[in-house]
Amino acid sequence: MLEKCKHSLSVFLDVLASCLMPLIPMLIAASMFKTLAAILGPDMLHWIDASSSLYVLFTFVGDAGFYFFPIMIGYTAAKRFNCNVILGMFIGAIMLHPTFVQMAETGSAFDVYGIPCHVQNYSSTIIPILLSVFVFSYIERFRLTSNLLT
Repeated sequence: MLEKCKHSLSVFLDVLASCLMPLIPMLIAASMFKTLAAILGPDMLHWIDASSSLYVLFTFVGDAGFYFFPIMIGYTAAKRFNCNVILGMFIGAIMLHPTFVQMAETGSAFDVYGIPCHVQNYSSTIIPILLSVFVFSYIERFRLTSNLLT
């Protein structure tokens, strides 16, 4: 039993690492811009004003790397699970749609054919998009297999 748990954890960590490793350069770049904004901006050295174009540029470039993280994870997860990468990115983009995010912020009730859906803000998350693309990979394989049989 313990061996199965260790194996499952090992597989999960392998999937997580293989999906995150390609994103390290983007995360470093985004972090550098956030760091520059923090150091040069009004929080520390006051060399650039919070309303200046340079500060705004550093802030939104740094934020973009983390805000659009589900789309990037959708890409790397789709490559890992051998499914369509564009649809993997699309699944990540769905989680960032402004209507979806607004529903999460306001706590709006949402249901599909009477089935309640608990809406949350998924920007900067990893596990929900990994699980979504994993499930999608099986749906895509089933669809491809059924097309071959007909």
